[in-house]
Amino acid sequence: GLYITNVEGGLLGHSMVELSKREESASSALPAHKFHANDVVVVKPSKGDAGSDAVLQGVVYRVRETSITLACENVGDDQDLSQCVRIEKLANEVTFKRLKTTLDRLSTAYSSGTRSSSESWKMLDCVFGPSSPSFASTLGGFTDESGTAAIEDGDDLSYFSPTLDASQKEAVVHALRAQELAIVHGPPGTGKTTTVVEIVLQEAVRRRQRVLVCAASNVAVDNLVERIQRKAEEIPSLKGNKFRLVRVGHL
Repeated sequence: GLYITNVEGGLLGHSMVELSKREESASSALPAHKFHANDVVVVKPSKGDAGSDAVLQGVVYRVRETSITLACENVGDDQDLSQCVRIEKLANEVTFKRLKTTLDRLSTAYSSGTRSSSESWKMLDCVFGPSSPSFASTLGGFTDESGTAAIEDGDDLSYFSPTLDASQKEAVVHALRAQELAIVHGPPGTGKTTTVVEIVLQEAVRRRQRVLVCAASNVAVDNLVERIQRKAEEIPSLKGNKFRLVRVGHL
Protein backbone atom coordinates (compact mmCIF):
# COMPACT_ATOMS: atom_id res chain seq x y z
CA GLY A 1 0.00 0.00 0.00
CA LEU A 2 0.85 3.68 -0.18
CA TYR A 3 1.19 6.26 2.56
CA ILE A 4 0.98 10.04 2.55
CA THR A 5 4.60 10.90 3.28
CA ASN A 6 4.57 14.65 2.73
CA VAL A 7 2.09 17.54 2.47
CA GLU A 8 3.18 21.00 1.35
CA GLY A 9 1.43 24.20 0.34
CA GLY A 10 1.10 24.80 -3.38
CA LEU A 11 -0.17 27.39 -5.83
CA LEU A 12 -3.71 28.78 -5.64
CA GLY A 13 -4.37 27.27 -2.24
CA HIS A 14 -3.73 23.68 -3.31
CA SER A 15 -1.89 21.20 -1.14
CA MET A 16 0.82 19.09 -2.74
CA VAL A 17 0.36 15.59 -1.32
CA GLU A 18 3.13 13.05 -1.88
CA LEU A 19 2.34 9.34 -1.73
CA SER A 20 4.96 6.61 -1.52
CA LYS A 21 5.67 3.35 0.25
CA ARG A 22 6.39 3.14 3.97
CA GLU A 23 9.13 5.45 5.16
CA GLU A 24 11.55 2.61 5.80
CA SER A 25 11.17 1.42 2.20
CA ALA A 26 10.73 4.82 0.55
CA SER A 27 13.70 4.18 -1.71
CA SER A 28 11.87 1.27 -3.35
CA ALA A 29 10.28 1.89 -6.73
CA LEU A 30 6.50 1.85 -7.00
CA PRO A 31 4.95 -1.16 -8.74
CA ALA A 32 3.91 -0.81 -12.38
CA HIS A 33 0.95 1.53 -12.80
CA LYS A 34 -0.74 3.74 -15.40
CA PHE A 35 -1.08 7.00 -13.52
CA HIS A 36 0.03 10.08 -15.45
CA ALA A 37 0.17 13.82 -14.87
CA ASN A 38 -3.28 15.47 -15.05
CA ASP A 39 -5.19 12.28 -14.18
CA VAL A 40 -8.10 12.98 -11.83
CA VAL A 41 -7.89 10.59 -8.86
CA VAL A 42 -9.26 9.85 -5.41
CA VAL A 43 -7.33 8.51 -2.44
CA LYS A 44 -9.18 5.86 -0.42
CA PRO A 45 -8.32 3.62 2.54
CA SER A 46 -6.37 0.63 1.27
CA LYS A 47 -8.71 -1.89 2.90
CA GLY A 48 -11.92 -0.03 2.09
CA ASP A 49 -14.43 -1.39 -0.40
CA ALA A 50 -15.28 0.20 -3.75
CA GLY A 51 -17.94 2.41 -2.17
CA SER A 52 -15.82 3.68 0.72
CA ASP A 53 -15.43 7.43 1.24
CA ALA A 54 -12.44 9.17 -0.28
CA VAL A 55 -9.69 10.48 1.98
CA LEU A 56 -8.63 13.00 -0.66
CA GLN A 57 -9.42 13.95 -4.24
CA GLY A 58 -7.07 15.70 -6.61
CA VAL A 59 -5.07 15.74 -9.81
CA VAL A 60 -1.79 13.93 -10.42
CA TYR A 61 0.86 16.64 -10.46
CA ARG A 62 4.06 14.63 -10.76
CA VAL A 63 4.98 10.95 -11.14
CA ARG A 64 8.36 9.69 -10.02
CA GLU A 65 9.83 6.23 -9.70
CA THR A 66 9.26 6.16 -5.95
CA SER A 67 6.31 8.52 -5.47
CA ILE A 68 3.21 10.16 -6.90
CA THR A 69 2.41 13.77 -6.02
CA LEU A 70 -1.17 15.06 -6.12
CA ALA A 71 -2.51 18.61 -6.16
CA CYS A 72 -5.47 18.55 -3.76
CA GLU A 73 -7.97 21.02 -2.37
CA ASN A 74 -9.44 21.15 1.11
CA VAL A 75 -6.88 19.05 2.98
CA GLY A 76 -8.12 19.56 6.53
CA ASP A 77 -6.08 19.35 9.72
CA ASP A 78 -8.60 16.86 11.11
CA GLN A 79 -8.15 14.33 8.30
CA ASP A 80 -6.42 11.03 9.08
CA LEU A 81 -3.46 11.04 6.73
CA SER A 82 -1.52 8.30 8.49
CA GLN A 83 -3.46 5.30 7.19
CA CYS A 84 -2.48 3.02 4.32
CA VAL A 85 -4.22 4.17 1.14
CA ARG A 86 -4.77 3.36 -2.52
CA ILE A 87 -5.30 5.59 -5.56
CA GLU A 88 -8.25 5.22 -7.94
CA LYS A 89 -8.56 7.03 -11.24
CA LEU A 90 -11.72 9.01 -11.93
CA ALA A 91 -13.21 9.88 -15.29
CA ASN A 92 -12.02 13.32 -16.31
CA GLU A 93 -14.86 15.86 -16.39
CA VAL A 94 -13.26 17.48 -19.44
CA THR A 95 -13.81 14.27 -21.40
CA PHE A 96 -17.53 14.23 -20.68
CA LYS A 97 -17.88 17.92 -21.53
CA ARG A 98 -16.23 17.29 -24.90
CA LEU A 99 -18.47 14.28 -25.54
CA LYS A 100 -21.58 16.29 -24.69
CA THR A 101 -20.47 19.20 -26.88
CA THR A 102 -19.90 16.83 -29.81
CA LEU A 103 -23.31 15.18 -29.36
CA ASP A 104 -24.99 18.60 -29.14
CA ARG A 105 -23.34 19.67 -32.40
CA LEU A 106 -24.32 16.45 -34.13
CA SER A 107 -27.90 16.80 -32.89
CA THR A 108 -28.09 20.38 -34.17
CA ALA A 109 -26.63 19.39 -37.54
CA TYR A 110 -29.07 16.48 -37.76
CA SER A 111 -32.09 18.67 -36.97
CA SER A 112 -31.17 21.40 -39.45
CA GLY A 113 -29.50 19.33 -42.17
CA THR A 114 -30.79 17.95 -45.43
CA ARG A 115 -31.50 14.25 -45.21
CA SER A 116 -29.58 11.87 -47.43
CA SER A 117 -29.13 8.15 -47.95
CA SER A 118 -25.47 8.17 -46.87
CA GLU A 119 -24.22 5.65 -44.32
CA SER A 120 -23.39 8.41 -41.84
CA TRP A 121 -26.91 9.82 -42.09
CA LYS A 122 -28.41 6.38 -41.46
CA MET A 123 -26.38 6.17 -38.26
CA LEU A 124 -27.56 9.64 -37.16
CA ASP A 125 -31.13 8.51 -37.83
CA CYS A 126 -30.60 5.74 -35.29
CA VAL A 127 -28.97 8.02 -32.70
CA PHE A 128 -31.21 11.09 -32.93
CA GLY A 129 -34.12 10.08 -35.14
CA PRO A 130 -36.91 7.52 -35.29
CA SER A 131 -34.94 4.68 -36.89
CA SER A 132 -33.77 1.54 -35.13
CA PRO A 133 -30.44 -0.14 -35.93
CA SER A 134 -30.62 -2.87 -38.55
CA PHE A 135 -28.69 -6.14 -38.56
CA ALA A 136 -27.70 -8.37 -41.47
CA SER A 137 -28.93 -11.96 -41.53
CA THR A 138 -25.46 -13.19 -42.52
CA LEU A 139 -21.91 -12.12 -41.78
CA GLY A 140 -20.76 -11.02 -45.22
CA GLY A 141 -17.40 -9.94 -46.58
CA PHE A 142 -15.20 -12.44 -44.76
CA THR A 143 -11.98 -13.40 -46.52
CA ASP A 144 -9.83 -16.48 -46.13
CA GLU A 145 -7.50 -18.52 -48.35
CA SER A 146 -10.42 -19.62 -50.54
CA GLY A 147 -11.74 -16.13 -51.18
CA THR A 148 -14.64 -14.05 -49.90
CA ALA A 149 -17.74 -15.62 -48.40
CA ALA A 150 -20.76 -14.95 -46.23
CA ILE A 151 -21.07 -16.79 -42.93
CA GLU A 152 -24.59 -17.89 -42.11
CA ASP A 153 -24.15 -18.61 -38.41
CA GLY A 154 -21.96 -17.20 -35.66
CA ASP A 155 -21.04 -20.78 -34.74
CA ASP A 156 -19.18 -21.00 -38.06
CA LEU A 157 -17.06 -17.94 -37.28
CA SER A 158 -13.41 -18.61 -36.52
CA TYR A 159 -12.41 -16.52 -33.49
CA PHE A 160 -8.91 -15.17 -32.91
CA SER A 161 -9.21 -15.45 -29.14
CA PRO A 162 -9.78 -19.02 -27.89
CA THR A 163 -10.85 -17.78 -24.45
CA LEU A 164 -14.06 -15.98 -25.47
CA ASP A 165 -17.10 -17.21 -23.58
CA ALA A 166 -20.59 -17.57 -25.04
CA SER A 167 -21.70 -14.03 -24.15
CA GLN A 168 -18.56 -12.50 -25.67
CA LYS A 169 -19.01 -14.48 -28.89
CA GLU A 170 -22.63 -13.35 -29.02
CA ALA A 171 -21.49 -9.72 -28.64
CA VAL A 172 -18.92 -10.13 -31.43
CA VAL A 173 -21.49 -11.56 -33.83
CA HIS A 174 -23.98 -8.85 -32.80
CA ALA A 175 -21.44 -6.12 -33.67
CA LEU A 176 -20.40 -7.76 -36.95
CA ARG A 177 -24.02 -8.02 -38.09
CA ALA A 178 -24.72 -4.34 -37.33
CA GLN A 179 -25.38 -2.12 -40.33
CA GLU A 180 -25.31 1.25 -38.52
CA LEU A 181 -24.27 0.75 -34.91
CA ALA A 182 -24.21 -1.77 -32.08
CA ILE A 183 -23.89 -1.32 -28.33
CA VAL A 184 -21.97 -3.80 -26.19
CA HIS A 185 -22.52 -3.15 -22.49
CA GLY A 186 -21.29 -4.87 -19.37
CA PRO A 187 -20.00 -4.18 -15.85
CA PRO A 188 -16.26 -4.01 -15.07
CA GLY A 189 -14.34 -7.24 -15.47
CA THR A 190 -16.71 -8.93 -17.91
CA GLY A 191 -14.28 -8.84 -20.85
CA LYS A 192 -15.50 -5.87 -22.89
CA THR A 193 -11.97 -4.94 -23.99
CA THR A 194 -11.26 -8.52 -25.07
CA THR A 195 -14.51 -8.46 -27.04
CA VAL A 196 -13.64 -5.14 -28.72
CA VAL A 197 -10.19 -6.46 -29.69
CA GLU A 198 -11.86 -9.48 -31.32
CA ILE A 199 -14.31 -7.26 -33.24
CA VAL A 200 -11.49 -5.01 -34.48
CA LEU A 201 -9.42 -7.96 -35.69
CA GLN A 202 -12.40 -9.60 -37.41
CA GLU A 203 -13.05 -6.36 -39.30
CA ALA A 204 -9.40 -5.62 -40.07
CA VAL A 205 -8.10 -9.11 -40.85
CA ARG A 206 -11.11 -11.09 -42.07
CA ARG A 207 -13.07 -8.27 -43.71
CA ARG A 208 -9.95 -6.27 -44.60
CA GLN A 209 -11.54 -3.03 -43.46
CA ARG A 210 -9.90 0.07 -42.04
CA VAL A 211 -11.04 0.44 -38.44
CA LEU A 212 -11.07 3.60 -36.32
CA VAL A 213 -10.99 2.88 -32.59
CA CYS A 214 -11.79 5.70 -30.15
CA ALA A 215 -12.04 5.81 -26.37
CA ALA A 216 -12.85 8.32 -23.66
CA SER A 217 -9.27 8.53 -22.38
CA ASN A 218 -5.70 8.22 -23.64
CA VAL A 219 -5.11 5.38 -21.20
CA ALA A 220 -8.01 3.39 -22.66
CA VAL A 221 -6.69 3.92 -26.20
CA ASP A 222 -3.17 2.88 -25.15
CA ASN A 223 -4.59 -0.27 -23.57
CA LEU A 224 -6.47 -1.15 -26.75
CA VAL A 225 -3.40 -0.53 -28.91
CA GLU A 226 -1.32 -2.86 -26.74
CA ARG A 227 -3.98 -5.56 -26.70
CA ILE A 228 -4.65 -5.42 -30.45
CA GLN A 229 -0.94 -5.47 -31.32
CA ARG A 230 -0.26 -8.37 -28.94
CA LYS A 231 -3.13 -10.43 -30.36
CA ALA A 232 -2.19 -9.58 -33.97
CA GLU A 233 1.31 -10.95 -33.37
CA GLU A 234 -0.27 -14.32 -32.51
CA ILE A 235 -2.18 -14.63 -35.81
CA PRO A 236 -0.34 -17.00 -38.21
CA SER A 237 -1.77 -15.37 -41.35
CA LEU A 238 -0.16 -12.08 -40.37
CA LYS A 239 3.33 -13.54 -39.99
CA GLY A 240 5.60 -11.62 -42.33
CA ASN A 241 2.75 -9.33 -43.41
CA LYS A 242 2.34 -5.73 -42.38
CA PHE A 243 -0.40 -5.03 -39.87
CA ARG A 244 -0.61 -1.25 -39.77
CA LEU A 245 -1.64 0.06 -36.40
CA VAL A 246 -1.41 3.84 -36.01
CA ARG A 247 -1.82 5.60 -32.66
CA VAL A 248 -3.12 9.14 -33.19
CA GLY A 249 -2.99 11.80 -30.50
CA HIS A 250 -1.37 12.12 -27.09
CA LEU A 251 1.16 9.41 -26.22
